[in-house]
Amino acid sequence: MRRILKTFLLGAAIIQIAFAQNGDHTEGGRFVKKIEYNFLAINYYNTSGKNEIEKLFFGEYNAPIEFFYTDEYHGHFGFRIIKDSTGLSNSLVVNFIINYHDAVKEAEEMFPLKSTILAKFDSENDINLEQVIRHNKIMSAKRLEVLLTLYKIENRIFKLNNFFAEELRKKTVSLIDNFKAKGVPSFISGGEIFTFRVVVEDEVWSLWIHEPTGNALKMAELCKQIITDAQANQLDEKNSLAILKTFDFENK
Repeated sequence: MRRILKTFLLGAAIIQIAFAQNGDHTEGGRFVKKIEYNFLAINYYNTSGKNEIEKLFFGEYNAPIEFFYTDEYHGHFGFRIIKDSTGLSNSLVVNFIINYHDAVKEAEEMFPLKSTILAKFDSENDINLEQVIRHNKIMSAKRLEVLLTLYKIENRIFKLNNFFAEELRKKTVSLIDNFKAKGVPSFISGGEIFTFRVVVEDEVWSLWIHEPTGNALKMAELCKQIITDAQANQLDEKNSLAILKTFDFENK
């Protein structure tokens, strides 16, 4: 029996190592992987997969490549790669919010939430838990609505080498196409949420993921670094391209 148990544990360890080597999403958060029509009608892009802040960043348009992430402590960041009117050259447009904390504080003061803990235990004051939850839901919606008007967005624009832009597009397609989640999602509170989006012929592919692991984390870290470099006006295409070339997202 002990030998069987040892064999089982060794096999489980080998499987876990194989998962890690293949870059699968294990012990991470939830994800949504979608492939949709890029257009809903002529000249009308399908942006149903974008939240309100993404639309604030990118408009009612699907760029060939888009990356967006939210950090609960630092705010919202994103970039897109667009072609000029001739379709021959590419530009990187990086967006970020410069007054995130001030805007959030102002919205919280305008639309305060009530404590659900007090509602659970303060029976003497007849605080109704359902009413508090309903109130907080309304206040949260109003906060988001006003934040869209309070946020101050700044951008950085860089001309991109066409080879780098195409390599980033190919790796994004490969990441989404080969993305595999294993096991059961972990319960994770807070953290970072990422969206990868790319146009493939007449389709738009997207991967929304909370606290990624494996290959999705590798790509997320590179895209975050691109934004950090761009914010400092020090975009390093050569280094980013070298890292991209090390990525192999094909299933083994």
